[in-house]
Parts: sequence; C-alpha cells; structure tokens
Amino acid sequence: DAPWLDRNPAFDLHKHLGNRASVARLALMPCDLVVNLRSDHSNVLFASLISSRYLLSYQNDTYFQCLITHAVDCPPGQHALGQHAQLLAQIGVPVTGLPRLFPTNEDRIWASQVLPANRVWAALFSGAGHVLKKWPESNFLELARRLSRMGLGVLVVGGESEMPIATQLSREIGAVNLCGKTTLQQLACVLAHVHVLVSNDSAPVHIGASVGTPV
Repeated sequence: DAPWLDRNPAFDLHKHLGNRASVARLALMPCDLVVNLRSDHSNVLFASLISSRYLLSYQNDTYFQCLITHAVDCPPGQHALGQHAQLLAQIGVPVTGLPRLFPTNEDRIWASQVLPANRVWAALFSGAGHVLKKWPESNFLELARRLSRMGLGVLVVGGESEMPIATQLSREIGAVNLCGKTTLQQLACVLAHVHVLVSNDSAPVHIGASVGTPV
C-alpha cells in the first residue's frame, strides 16, 4: 500500500506497520526479474530495492533511470491496459483479453433510450478522486460550449459532486445530465453509445476504455 500513492495525508500506524512487514518479506525474497507497471520515480526506486537481477520498467527520465536494466518507452495516447500489455510482451507474456464489464439487456435498453442515435455525442466527466487530477471546471465548460457550437450533443456523467457543472451545462447548451442517475453497468452502456469521452484520470475513463470508447 505505497505511501506515495496514498490520498489520505494522515499518518496511519496500522498501514505503516503493514508496509514495513511487506517490505521485509520482499527483501528476503530473491528474484530473477521484477516487473514495474508504473513509471513514476518512487516506484522505480522501490522496485530496484527488491533483490533481483533484472528490472523491467517504463523509461524513466529521472536520476533513477540507471536502476532499470530493461527500459521500455511508455506509448503516449494509449490506455494503461494497453501499455501494460505491451510491457509484458517484452518478456513473452501474452495478454489475450482485457477486462470487460457485463451489463444486462435491461441496462443496454435503458442506455439506448437515454441518447438519441441521430447525433454525435461527447461525454464529459469533470470529477476525480484527488484535486491534483482535476482539469479546471472552467476548461470543461468552455470545451462543452465549443462542442455544442460544432453541433455535437454533450452528455455529462458523474455523481452528486459533478451536479453543479452538469446543471449549468444543461441550462446553457441543453446538455444531457446523468450525474447521480446511473449504475456502474448503465454508465458503461451509455459510454458505449457516445463517440468520445473527455475525462480526468478516474473511474469513468477506465469504464469508457473497457467498452471501446475513445477516451
């Protein structure tokens, strides 16, 4: 439970002790190869501390790059699942399928009734689990206005915290507001109907990728 990925700034003794025990176990476990699926410098440094002959990781433009024995470029514009599949291919691990969601027929029917099929739709999600991952809401508003002027239908998804921006866009440009109105599977079906999703790094972007929507 890496502390550099922890969103809670408060010190958690139980978690800290658990991390220490995990690190102690890893330090006693000699490995031939460590595969690091994250490119940030903290993860590269941590992965290099595990006793191994080789470290397979994404290229890292920091002082810790020298710790990587087998570096692979992280392709831009590709979802993390595709990046990880490409990394694992370097050591001959085949990835035959990506994670999928399995909505019901009722979910699909509901989604087809929400969005008319005779328009090009762009979905927006302005939320995130951490403020540092958020694109400014003013940018989302301006983007939505531009898309509307181009003739695209705008759909806003999210929870209660995204309701204010959805209400504003619904009033200004007639955007469809689905904030707080979908289950997880319904959201997947809705995103399968849109032509593009613009989202912060959060759950909807992964759901959109899982149903083949450009994100």
